[in-house]
Amino acid sequence: MKKKTSINITQEYQHPGLYDCEYGNFTEDFDIFSSYINSGQVLDLACGTGRLTIELAKRGLECVGIDKSVSMLSMAQAKSKALGFDIFYLQEDIRKFQLEQKFNLIAMAGNSFQALLNESDQRSCLACVSWHLKRCGFFIFNTRNTVADEMKTSREFEYWHDFLDANGNRVKVYGTQHYDSFNNTVLYTTKRVWQTHHTLSKITLKFTNFPTLLHLLNQAGFEILEVYGSFSREPFDSNNSKDIIIVSRKKL
Repeated sequence: MKKKTSINITQEYQHPGLYDCEYGNFTEDFDIFSSYINSGQVLDLACGTGRLTIELAKRGLECVGIDKSVSMLSMAQAKSKALGFDIFYLQEDIRKFQLEQKFNLIAMAGNSFQALLNESDQRSCLACVSWHLKRCGFFIFNTRNTVADEMKTSREFEYWHDFLDANGNRVKVYGTQHYDSFNNTVLYTTKRVWQTHHTLSKITLKFTNFPTLLHLLNQAGFEILEVYGSFSREPFDSNNSKDIIIVSRKKL
């Protein structure tokens, strides 16, 4: 097999078509993100290629999506226009965005909270979320739990999953991870393998334990309404749940 290898620390988000093939068909979180309002304005943080933003627009909500990646936003805009939705997409940093409107719901899907690599960035993001919410507005997000299966170092590539690219070619996805116990971050190296070549990309994500999340949210002016351990609404178990899904509301 002829191998071509490319390494790019930002590659995860610079190829929106490939990203959309791999993750764009995920629908398990739609119910939670759409259950708390049936009308009004929604802001989708780190919206990517518009997977959730478009779904919420389909359900009659007025949507705005923000992301740092221009290429992701361009694809989200093209998909939305093709479906007839008038969605505003803006290039913004989730740590320090400033828009001229407030929202009934702010959503952050896809474990995007983990892109905030230190507590200062987390606090800045939550302050922006609070400012942009209407009175009693909802903030819903998900992140991975700090369980042993995630907080580890693996030196050999492990099989993760596979998907079909835009040309119908099967792509097998493998990964390694390196856990930094001081910063509570994990550096992931992802290898995507086609028949003719493979690519490598790296991304660092932060893990925040549940008590710390509650403290940060409380300080930012949120009350917790629901906490789930999966998108099927299983109760959260701090020792066993792989996911933390938090439904919160801006305090009065």
